[in-house]
Amino acid sequence: MDALNIDIDVRKTMKTLSTAEVEMISLARALRNKSKLILMDEPTASLSYGEIEKLFKVMRQLQQQEVTIIFITHKLEEVITIANRVSVLRDGCLVHTDLVKNVNEEKLTAMMIGKTTKKVFPLRSLERSNVIFEVKNLGKKNEFSRLSFQLHQGEIIGIGGLVGSGKEKIARTIIEGNQDEGEIFIKGKKVTLHSPNEARHYNIGYVPADRHLYGLIKLLSIRENTFLSTPLIQYGFIHVKRERELVSDYINLLNIKAWGESQLVRDLSGGNQQKVLLARLLASSGEIFILEEPTRGVDVGAKSEIYQIIQNFSQQDKAILIISSETDELLLLCHKILVMRECQVEGVFDHENASKDLIIETALGVRINHELGEPITHG
Repeated sequence: MDALNIDIDVRKTMKTLSTAEVEMISLARALRNKSKLILMDEPTASLSYGEIEKLFKVMRQLQQQEVTIIFITHKLEEVITIANRVSVLRDGCLVHTDLVKNVNEEKLTAMMIGKTTKKVFPLRSLERSNVIFEVKNLGKKNEFSRLSFQLHQGEIIGIGGLVGSGKEKIARTIIEGNQDEGEIFIKGKKVTLHSPNEARHYNIGYVPADRHLYGLIKLLSIRENTFLSTPLIQYGFIHVKRERELVSDYINLLNIKAWGESQLVRDLSGGNQQKVLLARLLASSGEIFILEEPTRGVDVGAKSEIYQIIQNFSQQDKAILIISSETDELLLLCHKILVMRECQVEGVFDHENASKDLIIETALGVRINHELGEPITHG
């Protein structure tokens, strides 16, 4: 640990460490074992900006000690930042290998999905649409406070911020109705939610951040997962035939790569598992969709398809709230973006006025000196 400049109290138990600290301990163990090849599979998936930079610093130190690292990730900006050479896989086959200096994110994306990425996802013009969902001064002790926004028919609102900014608890607080303060209105009527089942009664559909823990039952089929919350009932029995027909339609509509509706969800890729959750939204006939990290852990091709699905939801007059750690995702999809910092909304930006630099600066509470690449702290 000293060789890698890792400053962690060795007396702590592993369960008390952050995800980033666990990753760095793993690297230290590999160095102790005199490993010359380390395989890292999506190591930054749950890390903050600061934690990622610490991890990259350790990786660079290992590189100086002639350790080879195979870094598997779907985050192309990280490939450009940390790698020397990159190989691209598509549908299980190697399609290209090159030095990182010879490629950029656009070229890599085109190779991964097999087509150009100049496709645009135009935002729907809202004009004077109705307010479907409203939150007033919502708060949960020690998590976030004074959250207010209005969500119109067909509108997509995004909430971003760093890990620990408070955004992680917003969706479940709304869905479970366990806020300590504030009010929720649906079509102008004040409602009190107590559970996800009650939220469904008010036509609210929800996709959780962790599909493995909260979203899917992997030993069930695509059909069973799709209708898990809202089975089709006829004369007191589940209408299996109609469910199969609808799920087959969803598979085609959402381009879920599966051999049929009876395939187990555990056998699908991450992107196709996420699409099953979106199929569940379609099956629910909901009007308000709350999506947490809708493209977490999916590849670039599936991400592009999910973006198109979300835009289609907007065109169908669904009111959509997206909570995401990916700034580019918010900029691409959202009519309005709320940025959280220290458990409160630090800034609100319309699509036309938002930029990646502005959102990151707001989330960090700093202004970036772009000539030096260094932060300038406010105040």
